[in-house]
Amino acid sequence: MERVDGHLEKGGKIVVNDLLACFETRQGSGGLTSWDGQLIVPPGSPIKLDDYTLVLDDGRRGDIIVADINHRHSQAAPDVSFQGSGPLA
Repeated sequence: MERVDGHLEKGGKIVVNDLLACFETRQGSGGLTSWDGQLIVPPGSPIKLDDYTLVLDDGRRGDIIVADINHRHSQAAPDVSFQGSGPLA
């Protein structure tokens, strides 16, 4: 599992800064690649079930769909699950 710092953008504007993306990339049939994982975001981040662009500090970027947000405690950062919706390049 890869762990890379980054941020989320929506419409070219930063929505969530200073996050940690933890994800796996899988090679599928026909050479297709899929990727998904978890985001560790700061408490109070304005994230919702929507599509975003994940921009990683190592220069890669890719479109994602936030599939699930689990708010464990009101003060804690939520568990955010995502699915890549295109290549991570």
